[in-house]
Amino acid sequence: MKLESMKVEVNYRITLPTGFIVECAIFYKQVLISIARSIFPRDLIKFNLSDFDIILAMNWLHNYEAKIDCKDLKVTLKDEKDREVCFYRQREETPHSIICAVKASKLLGQDCIGYWCYAVEVYKK
Repeated sequence: MKLESMKVEVNYRITLPTGFIVECAIFYKQVLISIARSIFPRDLIKFNLSDFDIILAMNWLHNYEAKIDCKDLKVTLKDEKDREVCFYRQREETPHSIICAVKASKLLGQDCIGYWCYAVEVYKK
């Protein structure tokens, strides 16, 4: 993703819903997330998790007035210019693999890489 210019070394500890604590050493300032040609900036914290590229927290969804339509597999956001941006997931015949917080914490414990938005509880050492 060419994030080196936005990289900041930090010493954060993030508590996952399982109670597992993740040590985080890298923070990326104002990463531009592009969805349907609209830009949604966000600070990101890097941590180990293999099944996801990025996890966006509730306050990120709130900031962009997200509307999640599970029936139609559609998410609608409002960009910084107050335009509605919709994206859809096509229905697939094969079942999706679902990850729970317990599995996520196990993967993190096995040195898998994941990203978490700056919107989580962050504790400096």
